[in-house]
Amino acid sequence: MTHKVPETEAMARGRTRHKELHEETAELIPVKVVSIADSIGLGFHNMLVGLIRVKEKGQTRELPVFGWLSKLNIPLFGHIDELLVEDDRTKVIDHKTRKSDRMPSHAQIRVTEFQIMSYYGILKTIQSEAFDFRRILECYNLDSNSTFTDEFLDELGPNEKPLEKNLLKLTIMINEAAKIIPELSKNLEISYENQETKKHIGKHNFKFDAESWKRDIEFASQYWLGERPAMLVGERNRWKCNFCAFKSGSICPKWTE
Repeated sequence: MTHKVPETEAMARGRTRHKELHEETAELIPVKVVSIADSIGLGFHNMLVGLIRVKEKGQTRELPVFGWLSKLNIPLFGHIDELLVEDDRTKVIDHKTRKSDRMPSHAQIRVTEFQIMSYYGILKTIQSEAFDFRRILECYNLDSNSTFTDEFLDELGPNEKPLEKNLLKLTIMINEAAKIIPELSKNLEISYENQETKKHIGKHNFKFDAESWKRDIEFASQYWLGERPAMLVGERNRWKCNFCAFKSGSICPKWTE
């Protein structure tokens, strides 16, 4: 799969709200990337700056993260909505918007739990230096000598230059920055608000469960590796079909039964 999922109205509103929250903690500077190296390197740079902000300010938002899913041999990318230092621990927080003032169902919460646990797992791996960023570079046909383009650096201006021009050296700085932030808390949080009124609806707190996380990754990987067939949703979860791009009488078996 190489194409993005078409953005819905709800997704657009969520993206706008995330930008607003991001602007509460940092000044956003739009830049135009010139190459793949610029695109990946910008993510590395923003991750490094975000980790430094956690150390200095105790908080950052929209933190890019990079990992690797060994089972499928593919990279993992994402953005952590918020890292917040509480009681000398760094907590991973996800912000969700909803159309109603009701808390989501357990099935909806489980999806977000898996997402946040994945981010937690990525950060723990980076802190331990068990993850080699060269995998990400190689995935895009980049190497240890890859650098930002001069055109990209010129566009940024003298006051916004990356802390390191060489991408691999930049990742070494990421490893170091990840190790000096307060220890990651296993207590994770999902915060919900109304997308129209921005009223806070509630929070869901849970602990990182390594075994549960690994089981979910294994289950999903079995499908993508062709080791099991796709499973149709049950009646209680049929609401998910309303958000599925494959809801079609000619594609999904659920609608041809």
